[in-house]
This record gives sequence, C-alpha cells and structure tokens, in this order.
Amino acid sequence: MATISFRTKVKKVYNADDTLAFEEFSVPKFNKSHCDMDAFRKHPKYGWLANSDFFNSVLLKIRKEIAPTGKLRMDNLPKKVKLVKSGFISDFEIEV
Repeated sequence: MATISFRTKVKKVYNADDTLAFEEFSVPKFNKSHCDMDAFRKHPKYGWLANSDFFNSVLLKIRKEIAPTGKLRMDNLPKKVKLVKSGFISDFEIEV
C-alpha cells in the first residue's frame, strides 16, 4: 500500500464560551517528498504515473478526495488518514 506522510500543526478551535469545539489541521499540497515512491511505483493504479510529469496532478486529486476544503477535523478523520504521532507538530499518514 502506497503512503503519503506529512507533518502539520493541529489547531484548536474554541466556542464563544471558551470551550473546545474541535481540533483541525491543514492538509499541505503534496509532492514527491511526501510519498513513499517505491510503493507508488509498485501500486496497481498509480505505478505507471509515478515517474511521469502527471504525478503532481495525481497527488492533487488525492488531496482533493481526502480533504476537499484543505482542512480535516481530528474528530472526523477519513479511514485512509491516520495519526502516527501526536504533539505540537503531529505526523499523519494517508494510505492510497
């Protein structure tokens, strides 16, 4: 399974009465440095595109499928997205 990994800061969003509403994070624009390229080259769907100029378009499409608005909430993560390490800067992985 091909994976895309990235690091980002999780932001806390509060209600008007200063109670925590939810936590969210921005999904960055992916490039080859975010990808496990060996796994992508062996992937049945994306393998033929891994070494082409169209690969950035594929990564953009994956990002739009996962996070259409560019942000994800921690309480409503898609099944393909998992939290690897939590902290000030959190690590996430997306299985493609």
